[in-house]
Amino acid sequence: MTRRLSGLAAVGLLAGCGSRHAYRDIELDGVSPEVTKVRVYRPEGQAKATLVLYHGGRWERQLRDEVEPLAQHLSNRGWLVLCPTYRVGPRYRWPIPMEDVKATFSASKEWVKRIGEDPNRVFVGGISAGGNLASLVQKKGPAGHLLISAPTDLTVQLPGSLDSSVATFLVDRRENGPAASAAHQVKGDTPRTAIIHGIDDDKVPHDQAVRYASRLQRALVPHVLLSIPGMGHGLDLADSRVRRAVDRATDWLLATTPTSG
Repeated sequence: MTRRLSGLAAVGLLAGCGSRHAYRDIELDGVSPEVTKVRVYRPEGQAKATLVLYHGGRWERQLRDEVEPLAQHLSNRGWLVLCPTYRVGPRYRWPIPMEDVKATFSASKEWVKRIGEDPNRVFVGGISAGGNLASLVQKKGPAGHLLISAPTDLTVQLPGSLDSSVATFLVDRRENGPAASAAHQVKGDTPRTAIIHGIDDDKVPHDQAVRYASRLQRALVPHVLLSIPGMGHGLDLADSRVRRAVDRATDWLLATTPTSG
């Protein structure tokens, strides 16, 4: 089935980060009806690159608003940012959310090419559960990954109630855990990866990021791990250290990715 993006559904303004920035809602074709809407943040002029960015929510909630500050920040720095969603539990469990993310990423990349942006500089990323799902987009062209507070190994127990969410999401942890864990799928052709993780994350331990970076290192995959002291789970752009980490990570992705032609 051909996937395409069609007409604008809405136009709005967001305030924050010292500016007012326009976004547009567009509709995806060729994906599940529940996940057709994508919010697009376009910079002025030609984009440096594109990020398809997925929200968190324990695989149980569609927290679209969670990624808006990051999307706006990157758009102000010259990035084109697309923010799709995915179906969540308890109704939808593994592998449905992962399939939605792969489908919406593929459709988003086609749209980027159609509007004249560079299809070889389309990255995928996410926060928390969204980062987990983004890390599983290995084929069909992500230029790289941006993973923020992302659990990359769901075969191990996570702290507190998040582990119950993992168990519900996976249905059968022993059977599905490895397929839902990027840490168990690292190969030499894994996309370059920028990781941002708080040392004091009490939901997805920092050690997950360290172990994943080690596996990338062994596979000779280009990567950078930015560990932030005092940072917990998620992303607070009001913290200047977090903003610097985001800027450093995205600048690194740009610097290590060739342009078309």
